[in-house]
Amino acid sequence: RFRYEAAGGSTARLLDLEFNTTCDIVCGSLLDTPASILASASAIVLEVCLPREVQRLACEMLQNCSAGCRVVCYAPLHGLVDRCRLAPVISTAHAGIPGAMGDGVGGLCLPASWKDIGHGFAFYEVAQSAESAQAS
Repeated sequence: RFRYEAAGGSTARLLDLEFNTTCDIVCGSLLDTPASILASASAIVLEVCLPREVQRLACEMLQNCSAGCRVVCYAPLHGLVDRCRLAPVISTAHAGIPGAMGDGVGGLCLPASWKDIGHGFAFYEVAQSAESAQAS
């Protein structure tokens, strides 16, 4: 059903032959990623712990993403820059937990080698506007 194609360098493509869809994979530094790639992304996964100043830079870069793009990361990034469009997505399982965004609590629990029950990651959907993001 799936076919993997190495595209050279740090890029690859996963094709779903049954549904005729593709997933382009780009591995590298978010801060070096061209805005055009961010604008075309439907999902971004940040698998790294970032110092606070780099979290702000990452948040700023993610503003280049199109509305509807999903972002998963270790630390909460929403609201770190003016006019931030990162809207937290909180699972129904975490809806009643104050501050349930990243750093071990998170809006999305995923398997992790360091935690048997999974780790809570910050989970966002890029909103159309900063106002929409703040309302969520």
